[in-house]
Amino acid sequence: MDLRQLIEELSELWGTHAAETATVERRGWTVSIDQSASQLLFAVKASPTHNVLISHETQITRTLDEMGISEEAKLGDPEFDSRYVVRNLSDQDAAELFNPEVLDLLRKLEPFTELELASTGYRLLKHVRLGEDYDATRASADIDALVDLVEKTSRQRV
Repeated sequence: MDLRQLIEELSELWGTHAAETATVERRGWTVSIDQSASQLLFAVKASPTHNVLISHETQITRTLDEMGISEEAKLGDPEFDSRYVVRNLSDQDAAELFNPEVLDLLRKLEPFTELELASTGYRLLKHVRLGEDYDATRASADIDALVDLVEKTSRQRV
């Protein structure tokens, strides 16, 4: 599917404001997109080298971090680390997995609610106002960045 078709298909789906699903092929990867009124879920079936959950930093996680009892990994980027919590990964594994190139891909996906790299695949959840601050062109850029992330951090397709 080319970019124009993707934009048309997603625009049609978003015009319905009902839960819808689309599938897009990008560089040999199938990206599933589930859409509801205020969120998008992008999913790619691939096996990451590490299982990781990245979610928004909250006041509770900040407080735990200040107390020194946080179980989150730090990626070494103060701005990113202040906005997101990285779980299920040691600091050493985080440094290996999230090299500068991969960290740049995470920044391209921002803002996101949750990014999961799991044995069942990659899952990117974004809360958006469809048609207002998020459109099909932006979705296409997110798909590209997600596929780049999969290619840089996965072992194999699932």
